[in-house]
Amino acid sequence: MEEDIWKDAEVISSYTRAQAIEDGILVDLSVLAREAGFKYPVAVTVGVFALLAPWAQGSRGDVSKPAEDQPLYGLGQSFDGRAWDLLTILLYAIRRGKGGARVDFAPLFLMPGFAQDRPVPVQLEAICEPGDEGDPAITIMLAGRIELLVVPAADQSPRTARRRVDLSSTNAGVAGRGRGG
Repeated sequence: MEEDIWKDAEVISSYTRAQAIEDGILVDLSVLAREAGFKYPVAVTVGVFALLAPWAQGSRGDVSKPAEDQPLYGLGQSFDGRAWDLLTILLYAIRRGKGGARVDFAPLFLMPGFAQDRPVPVQLEAICEPGDEGDPAITIMLAGRIELLVVPAADQSPRTARRRVDLSSTNAGVAGRGRGG
């Protein structure tokens, strides 16, 4: 049996998923994700949010689609559409995956500064780990970059805090079909 080196460790500070969402470090996509077929809460890091709404950097007010003077205007892009595409590709990656708490995937997006008519793949990863109450929660981040480390709340046992959920296991993070299904 593996020795638990954290068993008697003092928690100096904790930062919950709810605090990260409230602070804007994570952006909650759970409502749209549920519609797409996810059973667990889904959030994206600010880096992924910038990918979903590249026209929104420094903007205030409605960022659901680009305004006339913003990148990607007139190309049929919207936050909800780009988020839906991201969630759909993640869903397929989970279903075809080999199991585990981490899934790498690369949705295609039109990106400012690239050829306007050619989508480019963007490497992302999704990790399913315990949320604030120990229940599974999915976080999507840019692949290969440390954007965020949310440590479970101090009242969680280290065993619960380290538990990961296999995204591809039966009924793990994916429900039936989403929109139109």
